[in-house]
Amino acid sequence: MIPIEIPKPIEDLSTRNLNGYKRNRIVVSNDPDPRIGDFDFESTVFRNWPSQQYVWNVRGKYRQGYIHFNNGRIFEHAGQTIQGVPKFLFDYEAVKIHWELYLERKKLREALNALKDEDFFAAAELLIQLVAPNVKAPVRSRSGVEGVVARRLPGLGLSQLRALSALLMMVIPHPKEWMRAA
Repeated sequence: MIPIEIPKPIEDLSTRNLNGYKRNRIVVSNDPDPRIGDFDFESTVFRNWPSQQYVWNVRGKYRQGYIHFNNGRIFEHAGQTIQGVPKFLFDYEAVKIHWELYLERKKLREALNALKDEDFFAAAELLIQLVAPNVKAPVRSRSGVEGVVARRLPGLGLSQLRALSALLMMVIPHPKEWMRAA
């Protein structure tokens, strides 16, 4: 069996490693293990300001420095937090597959939630046949379908997730059609 190396969060937050000139592409996660897929956002570094403890006009905020991302969010070096919530920074290339899996799962869940009840159960029946062929009992509630899909989605690969979301996109009417129907 081939050992798989799990990407680790970035530990070197210095300006040599992360800065606005390099435009480092970063994925911010809520968990130190990217396989869990609990990501917050992806962005590039706008600037990385080092320690501010000797600057006379800084009154306690960002004294240890901060990383400012292009989307406007600020990662504080001191507590490694964004707005007081602990976060973990990953290099985009190291967690690219995990990030793309996360986006596809999210897209699939959003597509399911956007369907009306009759379309939802038709799509759910198809999804359950593809995702969990051994589940024979008909699922009659949204929460039951979401439970089966949520348990089975992590086992699917990226190409399978993309095929499923493309299949669902054929079922979901286009937004212009929604406007005409209203």
